[in-house]
Amino acid sequence: MFESSTRLQIEKYKIKRNANLEEFKIKERKYHKAYRDKLRVEALTHYCNGVIRCQCAGCNVTELLFLTLDHLNGKGREHREITGWGWKFHLWLKRNKYPAEYRVLCFNCNSGRYLNGGKCPHEVGSYR
Repeated sequence: MFESSTRLQIEKYKIKRNANLEEFKIKERKYHKAYRDKLRVEALTHYCNGVIRCQCAGCNVTELLFLTLDHLNGKGREHREITGWGWKFHLWLKRNKYPAEYRVLCFNCNSGRYLNGGKCPHEVGSYR
């Protein structure tokens, strides 16, 4: 059970929160977005050894919005069904000490590998 002073603090917090509910929701969204962004950057930084960029030879993309994590074994969709998508996946990586079977690729290289039988167009020089 909560002590009476703790219970009183909780009630005061609820009254203050409810009085400024919209402001509270905005602050909550900002906080959670910052947390999700931090998880993503931590994962990208880990897999890039500190310099965030596409890991494909011949590609120099560094824009965070274009970068994604690639499963080396090609089972990304199946794995995300277990771990979750987006920030849930990044949190799973962190909790599992960033397993080695991932790398950072830009969306173009990641899609190119999928469409080109596992080889990036940068590596083979053309599409199929």
